[in-house]
Amino acid sequence: MVRQKFWKRLAYTLLGGALLGVGLIHFVAPHFIIQRPNRPIAAPNLDGMVYEAVSAPGAGGITQRGYLVTPDSTQRTRGVLIFIHGIGSGKEAFVDSARDYADAGFASLIYDQRGHGETTGDYITYGFYERHDVAHWVDFLEMRFPDLPIGVWGTSLGGAVALQAMNVEPRLDFGVVSSTFADLREVVHDYQTRYLRGLPLGFLTDHALRRAGRIANFDPAAVQPAEAARRIQQPLLYIHGTNDRRIAIDHGERIFANVASADKTFVRVPGGGHLDTFQVGGEELAERVLAWLVART
Repeated sequence: MVRQKFWKRLAYTLLGGALLGVGLIHFVAPHFIIQRPNRPIAAPNLDGMVYEAVSAPGAGGITQRGYLVTPDSTQRTRGVLIFIHGIGSGKEAFVDSARDYADAGFASLIYDQRGHGETTGDYITYGFYERHDVAHWVDFLEMRFPDLPIGVWGTSLGGAVALQAMNVEPRLDFGVVSSTFADLREVVHDYQTRYLRGLPLGFLTDHALRRAGRIANFDPAAVQPAEAARRIQQPLLYIHGTNDRRIAIDHGERIFANVASADKTFVRVPGGGHLDTFQVGGEELAERVLAWLVART
């Protein structure tokens, strides 16, 4: 009798665990993929900068919001940079970059991607819609700076968006991309493997990703920055840290190998992680990137 009760309890426990796991995969995991908590973010410190709050429409009727930072009136503006942040981040991540590049003669657009910060939209689609959001910003910037080259600079998720935007938007004259992924399905599998200590649950991850696509009305299989790179003809500078444990450097190497442009440069940052390449690369990397930008504007 005792043994019978033990096996009965074990069966109920296993069944309950299985049902919980199915519920998490079906209902929770898809939203983890396409949504991040929209936490209140302190207003960025723009003291001493020439800037204005700006907005533009986005794909599907969203409203994008950000800041346009420009050099002061004593400087010639040589080009425009569109900075695109990573997942769970916001325009604040690029305030210091916008300040530095204003001093070097560049105007910068820093903005919140859909599903982040002050920009509307409920879901993140990893470039499926975001690439068209970038095109709306290009419309805006062409009106403000009709004779200047416009480039895009994306990090992590922002890098994937930048590559896909360069693929569909020929008015983008150049791009700087760092630490991004080659294929959405693959990187979601990578994250699942890391979180679950190597358990082979790819079929469950695929289910969660497909459901995420249905919820957010996009095709995850179409989000392939490495494939988008095959049609990029603009100059591209790609940066990746050798110790990136979130998105391994082989993603960047495959993207770079596919870039169609003859004007492309790959910068490996020894010891660099996912979001610290410029801290690790230091002044040498910053000067190299600035020289690259100046040469193309």
